Amino acid sequence: IGAFVGELSEDKMIDYMSVPLNAFAEEGLEAHQILNSMNEVANNNAVEMDHLGAAYTRAAQTAALSGTSFSELTGLIGAAQESTRLGGETIGTSLRQMDVNIGRIATKSTKGLEKKFDFFKDIGVDITDTNGEIRSTFDILQDLEGVWGNLDSVTQRQAAIDLAGSRGQAVMSGLMGNWESVMKMMGEADGQMGFGEGFGSAYDEFAIQADSLEYKSIQVKNAWQEFLNTVSGGSDTFKGMFDVALEGIDKLTKFTQNENAMGFTASIASMLGAG
Repeated sequence: IGAFVGELSEDKMIDYMSVPLNAFAEEGLEAHQILNSMNEVANNNAVEMDHLGAAYTRAAQTAALSGTSFSELTGLIGAAQESTRLGGETIGTSLRQMDVNIGRIATKSTKGLEKKFDFFKDIGVDITDTNGEIRSTFDILQDLEGVWGNLDSVTQRQAAIDLAGSRGQAVMSGLMGNWESVMKMMGEADGQMGFGEGFGSAYDEFAIQADSLEYKSIQVKNAWQEFLNTVSGGSDTFKGMFDVALEGIDKLTKFTQNENAMGFTASIASMLGAG
């Protein structure tokens, strides 16, 4: 289902879902909730499931450890992609770096880290709570967004570098300027958490498209691929022969979709028939 509604390969979809599934196991996150959240956010925003999935693989583990929920992470990824168009890999890497840097700043183990800790406190952003425990990355970013507009450009740049590193400045700026989208997409993802397996955004879309020609063709393609793997037994020679055959079928399909080409073919057939 996920591969079909997300227009991704089955292997890629499995990879995208396995990391957050393991990372947020203590949260009780289930596979159908990930699938529904990805589909809902992708359907309602300028974000692809591919972007979300690629970012999950890089940021889910540290996000969960930092106290950020899956829905909050989805909101951060989606809004960052919408505002920066940097892609899931870059965004996920930047969010992971934020988690790591916040954890380091909270230790105050060096004078430099203690200075950064005090810097954020001075601008109204607490890295730790009243018990000295590290606050979640999402909560820290939300507090930072609340004071962002009151900071001059130099202070904004320092805050962005301290949290996201020099390479993550664009993602940080994108989030700070697009926080409404963060909350919107987080809400969309969170709204899918209450559905049981077999229900929700992805399943609704799948039900609508299940009888389509596109779905049937994907089923045939997957069955054919499984057949080739079985027959070839991993042989490169057989695979090469089958690849040539598939390429020929693809070209024939594109030819039949070309109205001009089909019109010419029909004319030739008519002339031959008349002869």
